[in-house]
Amino acid sequence: MKNLLNVEKSLAYIRALNRSSLRMRLANLLPRPSTFQLLYRVDVYDGSGKLVKTTGDRRSHSFVLQFMQLLEVLMAHPWDTAPDYVGIKDTGGTNRNSAFNIGQYVTRLLSCEAAGADVNYGIVVGTGTDAPASADYDLQTKVAHGSGAGQLQYGATSVANAAVVGANVDIVISRIFVNASGGSITLREAGLIVRHALIGTTGYYFLVIHDAVNQAIANTYIAVVTYTLRTTV
Repeated sequence: MKNLLNVEKSLAYIRALNRSSLRMRLANLLPRPSTFQLLYRVDVYDGSGKLVKTTGDRRSHSFVLQFMQLLEVLMAHPWDTAPDYVGIKDTGGTNRNSAFNIGQYVTRLLSCEAAGADVNYGIVVGTGTDAPASADYDLQTKVAHGSGAGQLQYGATSVANAAVVGANVDIVISRIFVNASGGSITLREAGLIVRHALIGTTGYYFLVIHDAVNQAIANTYIAVVTYTLRTTV
């Protein structure tokens, strides 16, 4: 009898829900991707442009502290009012206090599109083997730009337009790396560094993403590293 009463209560509750609410409640009970996702991908091409291997899209777990602090600076203030000071550690390990000017230009905020050969920001790669941690403020061992031993030639970082892709909305950030070093280089870490002005026009560099990867890049081969920021309804 008790079980029957419970079933009747459940049916009455379901009948009280409209179709849209019921669909959303059922969706919440099923396994599904997180509302906000970060994915990374490393594609490796040979000298002729043929894809020879790929990690495929893998879930990143490595937004670091500076990412949230930069969002705090942009969001935690009333309209037309400067935010509180936030101490954010740059890639050199120095705390930079935000004193965001009301007249600050958007051209100096969260910049990702580094030019070719600029290793200070944009997508960067390294050979460090330490596990990424929330307090990381730089890559462990960044690969330098160039054609010498252990170096890669950095292309420009590009940010594609935000777009609806199936059931998702994606922003794709990518960078090309060419190995002309004469030997194989194994990428062990990747990350995203933004250039951001906290006081006046001075642009500081802040690591916002740091991931462990494992891809060997043979001499003359090309690697394309991609980060996808994704929201799913």
